[in-house]
Amino acid sequence: RIDPYYPAFYEGKSEDEAYRGYFEATLKRLSLLDCYDSVGHVDYVVRYGPNKNRFYTYEKFADVLDEILKTIIRKGKALECNTGGYKYRLGEPNPSVAILKRYRELGGERITIGSDAHRPEEMGFEFAKAREVLLGCGYEYYCVYRGREAQMRRL
Repeated sequence: RIDPYYPAFYEGKSEDEAYRGYFEATLKRLSLLDCYDSVGHVDYVVRYGPNKNRFYTYEKFADVLDEILKTIIRKGKALECNTGGYKYRLGEPNPSVAILKRYRELGGERITIGSDAHRPEEMGFEFAKAREVLLGCGYEYYCVYRGREAQMRRL
């Protein structure tokens, strides 16, 4: 019941415990709800963790992350590739490249692209870089929604 943006989210637990708690809460929400089309901020928690993504890896949390990805696929939803990770100096998008690759390996095809824009000049930030990352992960298309209907567009 507290956003990982706030330092209080990490109080009283290790960084790994905080990250795992965030991922488990995400899985629970995705499993219970169906009022969404695209899942954003899958590893948003690393943006604000004490060490950001310095010690974070997909492999550490593969069990719960794979369940998140499988749930997205099973429900026919999309995964967002958010370029905010570049803006926040993580060196890669959110979710991480490893998660984007794993989603594709599991059969995920629906990818939306977001820039975490909070100001007009941030719209489309690093989309060219996101395109290259997604192509490198094996995607050929990205997804946009019109009236909650998915439309696939070539990258």
